[in-house]
Amino acid sequence: MQHDGLGTRRAALDARWGHVEILDVSQELSTPIAEVAVRAAASRLPRAGSVLSPVHAIERTGSSLRVISGVVDGLRLSDLLEALDAQTLRLPDEALLELGAMVVTSVHWMHETSEASCHGAVLPAHMVLKENGQLMLTDGVFGEALSRLRAGRDHLWREYGLAMPLVASDPVFDHRADIAGTGAVVLALMIRRPLRVAEYPRDLDELVMASTARLPEWGPALRSWLQRALQLNSAFATSAGCSASFAGVLQRATRRREGARALLSELFSPIQVG
Repeated sequence: MQHDGLGTRRAALDARWGHVEILDVSQELSTPIAEVAVRAAASRLPRAGSVLSPVHAIERTGSSLRVISGVVDGLRLSDLLEALDAQTLRLPDEALLELGAMVVTSVHWMHETSEASCHGAVLPAHMVLKENGQLMLTDGVFGEALSRLRAGRDHLWREYGLAMPLVASDPVFDHRADIAGTGAVVLALMIRRPLRVAEYPRDLDELVMASTARLPEWGPALRSWLQRALQLNSAFATSAGCSASFAGVLQRATRRREGARALLSELFSPIQVG
């Protein structure tokens, strides 16, 4: 059983759909208004060929809301970061760069193929790396429900782990919000641990500089990308621009093949993380 800002999730075997993941949604997101938004978002999910995990059912029991989704077999990035932090898993910089590229590409592809205005909850707990190298996004039905909370940036970060854009106006759930979340995920990968609650947004500049200073030839390009994705400097306007810029980072990396090989061999060897 795992808990994040959206609620408590567990794996189960369902007679209708087989192996599923059941999310008992947090009370703040279980209101009737939030339920309408979640159901509407679920109805717009692509049926096939998507990086978004499918939703089988949304069930209401009294004041509780439950979302039943398909299980994505693989390693959740939040678990990967915990293993890196505990040093029970070690990955070279190029492997983490390859994983970062998967994160950026998956969010961009979702924006290109989904009818939803945004994912709304881009963070490591909602990303699963499959053994075939595909990165899947889970929990892609909460963006509008989170938007309707009318919560401030600090509340969204502390309660949900959402790294919203650092602008003067109230938080807006759109592609730019997903890009900021993407930047926070890539930054966490490069520092090899989850971002601490007190670090966002106060320590972003320092973390970006520290995480890229020791990197090889692609370090300066990644630093610039992180600053733009996290909207510290000349923010990306679209995920297409964000993805194209990250491709430029990859072009500077001379050991990408070794990084990709190390990533999958370390994560999906017979001895599993954890």
